[in-house]
Amino acid sequence: MLDAGYVSLENMNSLFSAGIEFVARLPEKNKDIYNRVLAKGLDGLKRPENLIEFNGRYVYAKQVECSIGKHTVYAYLCYDVDASGDENHKAIKHSHKKKKSECEMHKFFEASGLFVIISSLPYQPDDILTVYYTRQLVEQYFDVSKDISRLTPLRVHKEQRVLGHMLLSQIAATITLYVQKKMHSSFEDGEEMFMGLRNQKYIVYANRIVTNEGQSGATQYYKKFKIKYPTSFDTSGNKPKPNYGITIGSKD
Repeated sequence: MLDAGYVSLENMNSLFSAGIEFVARLPEKNKDIYNRVLAKGLDGLKRPENLIEFNGRYVYAKQVECSIGKHTVYAYLCYDVDASGDENHKAIKHSHKKKKSECEMHKFFEASGLFVIISSLPYQPDDILTVYYTRQLVEQYFDVSKDISRLTPLRVHKEQRVLGHMLLSQIAATITLYVQKKMHSSFEDGEEMFMGLRNQKYIVYANRIVTNEGQSGATQYYKKFKIKYPTSFDTSGNKPKPNYGITIGSKD
């Protein structure tokens, strides 16, 4: 998975020479191959057979074969319907400030929402988006790891301690991302949920511990993950005994 900033004819030829397969977004600065993809792929791009639903978004995608020197690459011209609308809305909102002509706005509208993914391997158009956006998951892992998972610089002298810290951070990041995916929540929502779980309180009596009702945010996660938490614990014996409902005849 190659970052777009490193995509150039020279670097792609080097990857081919080294036998390394790659997938990346093709920046517009690579004008020669970018314009060739547009010339071959724009005609007939917005057809029903090219429309793909991906993570709640709709994208038209079309495969275009190109050559880089003696090598064949597979380019995928894509048109993101939502992104085009957002880009057009922002351009219209600021058009009067930048004083763009109708001709300039027309060219912008034609190009909005378009992007190109380039690969050394052939994929079906409906598979290339899944492959490419794996990069977003990797980036999200780093974001989560550096934030709430505390993947911070360690001043230690043993490699084992660094590897152990990274393992724990990776486990924490994986759990956090799994919870977010399960709940269809953002990073901020997930952090709020963990705070809600942290605030799950209880009252201690002589022979019983009574848990408080969970906060609304926390109870949503209890239901989603099918977690039953005790309403109380009987501590009269050697071990606390959980109760999951109101005990009839209880003296508490």
